[in-house]
Amino acid sequence: MTIAEELRALVERVPADGSPAVTLARQRAVGDVEAVTAALSTDPTLAERQQRWLDVLAELLRRLTPLARQASAAIESERLSAAGASTANPGRINPLAAEELDAVSARCQELAAQVATAAWPDWNTPLRMRELSASRMPDEHELAEIADRLRRAVASALDLAYPDPEAVRLAKLADQIAKRTD
Repeated sequence: MTIAEELRALVERVPADGSPAVTLARQRAVGDVEAVTAALSTDPTLAERQQRWLDVLAELLRRLTPLARQASAAIESERLSAAGASTANPGRINPLAAEELDAVSARCQELAAQVATAAWPDWNTPLRMRELSASRMPDEHELAEIADRLRRAVASALDLAYPDPEAVRLAKLADQIAKRTD
């Protein structure tokens, strides 16, 4: 499942009917997911570069469903109380659910806008590809560990009077890697 499909599935779980607060939250969420989906189709590298914020957005969208139910229950409880109906055993009611729903919904909008703004329309240019390639490179510490492991792996072959040429080549490669980290 792609991130866009996952986000759409999360929005589909938010109740479509209910109070105006729930309806507004769902409309916002649908718009947010549409904006992110459009950005992801414009820039396929966006999911990798904005993974953290996409994960936060997904988590906030997950929170919308229970908050929407709580907000609907709180509004219904208020309506019944105002009408004079008995609300003796309505269960646990979160009186702040509507405000929390609005706040989470607004935060979803902010994150979706942030992710959409980060899209590179020119993602497939040589400059952007080099930037992406550089971001995928291991850091110096990791490279030093790789060089050390490689040296240790060929050390016993290099101890012989006539080492295998591949062992010599790998030792030189380890030295080249180590020079990058110095």
